[in-house]
Amino acid sequence: MIGAIRDYLEFHGRHCFRRPAEARFAEVAELFAQDTDFFRQDLEVRHAALSGEAFAEARWVDRLDLEPNLEAVFLYRCSRAVYLREPEHPSLLHLARLMKLRTGGEIYFRSAIGPRLRIVHSAGIVIGA
Repeated sequence: MIGAIRDYLEFHGRHCFRRPAEARFAEVAELFAQDTDFFRQDLEVRHAALSGEAFAEARWVDRLDLEPNLEAVFLYRCSRAVYLREPEHPSLLHLARLMKLRTGGEIYFRSAIGPRLRIVHSAGIVIGA
């Protein structure tokens, strides 16, 4: 799981930022992987809404490019996991910018949002602390 998350973040980070090395996405992937329970519940809600079936954990990272709403939730969960462990981590601003560029939405990493978050339309959404 860590490898897939790191690949996703590094790929999109490289294409969105001039100096992606500052973001330290490998650390972000490791911090997020320690706390994936909320996101797993978010995936279950999203999957049930789309297919009416129970979620089977497959290559969910591949779906992020196809579903900006799910991508916004994923990037929020990543940034929140980092913030809770290291509030001054340099990747936080990169993750916020990546979310805005990729999904058109902004969910502030200081926002405490419980499990089973479902965003129907991410473009233009702003959720502050």
